[in-house]
Amino acid sequence: MTSPNVPAHASRMSVLIVILSVAILVTGCLHQDGVTGLTDGSSCSSSSDCSGGNCRYGVCCEVGRSCCGSDAHCPDGLLCGTEHFCTSSVEPSPTAIVAAPLPTILQPTAVRTPAVAGTFYPRDADELRASVRKHLDAAVPADVPGELIALISPHAGYVYSGSVAGYGYSLLEGKSYTSVVVVAPSHRHWFPGISVNDHQRYRTPLGVIEIDMELAAAIAGHHEAIGYEAAAHVQEHSLEVQLPFLQAMLGEFLLVPIVMGEHSERNVDILAKALAATLDGRDDVLVVASTDLSHYLSRERGGALDRTCMASIEQLDDERLLLDLGTEACSMCGGGPSAAVLRASKLLGADTSIILKHGDSGDASRDTSSVVGYLSAAISRKVVESDDDVVTNEEKDFLLRLARAKVEDAVNGGSMAERVFEDVTLSERLTADRGCFVTLNMYGDLRGCIGDIIPERSLIKCVLGNAVNAARNDPRFNPVATNELMAIDVEVSVLTPPEVLKYGSPEDLLAKLEPNVHGVVLSTRIGRSTYLPQVWEQLPNKEDFLSRLCTKHGSLPDCWRDRSTIVETYRAVVFSEKD
Repeated sequence: MTSPNVPAHASRMSVLIVILSVAILVTGCLHQDGVTGLTDGSSCSSSSDCSGGNCRYGVCCEVGRSCCGSDAHCPDGLLCGTEHFCTSSVEPSPTAIVAAPLPTILQPTAVRTPAVAGTFYPRDADELRASVRKHLDAAVPADVPGELIALISPHAGYVYSGSVAGYGYSLLEGKSYTSVVVVAPSHRHWFPGISVNDHQRYRTPLGVIEIDMELAAAIAGHHEAIGYEAAAHVQEHSLEVQLPFLQAMLGEFLLVPIVMGEHSERNVDILAKALAATLDGRDDVLVVASTDLSHYLSRERGGALDRTCMASIEQLDDERLLLDLGTEACSMCGGGPSAAVLRASKLLGADTSIILKHGDSGDASRDTSSVVGYLSAAISRKVVESDDDVVTNEEKDFLLRLARAKVEDAVNGGSMAERVFEDVTLSERLTADRGCFVTLNMYGDLRGCIGDIIPERSLIKCVLGNAVNAARNDPRFNPVATNELMAIDVEVSVLTPPEVLKYGSPEDLLAKLEPNVHGVVLSTRIGRSTYLPQVWEQLPNKEDFLSRLCTKHGSLPDCWRDRSTIVETYRAVVFSEKD
């Protein structure tokens, strides 16, 4: 039946147009053979049609991109556009703590003024300072090993997420940084790239923060996708709410404010490499990724999604995080910033990621039927001791003389080792617990090698005990004879404590091993074995090195590929009488 206000021929014409439109769409797919190769944003019927990403809501959606079928599929503050991509919205957030609508004229100014003071956090400076301090004081101190590289922090109103944010920012107590790079998502203005704000200063109720113009320019100059998008910064709360915490903990610092538009794999990689390239060798810069987790789901459902995201963060697995975001296995409005900071941190040597705190808005509102999830995480890299931190040149000489004397005592009897201690003041390095190996070489061949991996006795006792064992108790050799002593060279290896190496796959393990640097311990259900870093000289191929370690304790050669195998690495300071 046609409408009484529409002529019958017009109605028939409309039906014909629809039929022709559908035919054109179908013919277009068939013209491409109906298989693969469709680009991001093209209409599709299944993921196999797309050259990358997945088919979602009828369009090819690149991993990490915000595709949608309705407004409900979009992050807080965005609407589903006509092309199935989440786009800018000025509608208020359901959390009731929101920014004002965008102004009609967007012009960069010398000072970026607060947009959400009085809503997301207190406008009064004293009240704001007290609010931040309350959240910091309530945080349980965490033991984060090594050197802090980055934080992941929530960005809701302080009444909701401030207590979670406090766990991360409490780690900054007593620390100082020249600059802080904050990477945040854009909630109110969609754009395809990455924006570094070119304001000269940011202001909060706690004062003005100067922009690190030199570092900002270096990051922006890394790739043409990094520029300046004024509308992305004017009302963006996700970056602004991090600043009072930073001001309270650090006092003076320079800021680099970055907002990500499209959270694509391409943009993540561009930003990660830009950060890594500009921050390499700098320990005076902190990076902060701003994100909330699942939005407006029950605590049970949202918590399940949150745990999936957090598992990837704990494993420093940015690729898995992006994949799970793309398939909606987890949800983060700051997924792109978080993945970029994870990837950059790994490029900068990060080896540890710790979830400090997880919570949701129901903790404050007491309504668990529809919550927003929050997390605070810390990413760090171990601090590598210098050789002099382990043992000085004078101590090396002392330990070699001690090992030589003890070897001769073990072969001939006597108390030569006792005389080595005469007129020697023992340092803390010599009396501290350390692992060590004593190696005996004769005419360039191994003649004995015994040691301790785990630091369970003082370095002096370790050297004394293993000098005897290398001379008399190495099961591969007969005990050293008196006539061999003159031909033997003594070598001592002082070890750093072994640390578990985290890796995602056998290929990742191979990539993370450093020949001639890492000593390696392999532990399986069958046994445990180790090779000192010196062994790389005989086994330079990584797969051969690991396979020989497997067979050394009776496992199959490919035991290192089994995810149940524990891999630990350590360094060795090696010195010998031949040096």
